[in-house]
Amino acid sequence: MTDTKTIKAEELSTLQDVAKRLGTLTNQIGELEVAKSELLSEYAKTRKELNDYSAELEKIYGNIQINLSDGTIKEMPSSEE
Repeated sequence: MTDTKTIKAEELSTLQDVAKRLGTLTNQIGELEVAKSELLSEYAKTRKELNDYSAELEKIYGNIQINLSDGTIKEMPSSEE
């Protein structure tokens, strides 16, 4: 029969506590990565929406710059000039 050795109860408790905290942090990082992925997807979708709408406005008004505060339009010089 083999003698089973164990660490002290206090050492085991500390080890378990640190391992538990590490697991919690790992889970939180995973949740943040999922949230980040979702936000990046939403960002790309919104960026495309902005680009598409800007293209629609360009068809109507030509090559312009729109002030987002008040909607005023500034014509942009064409690349031919």
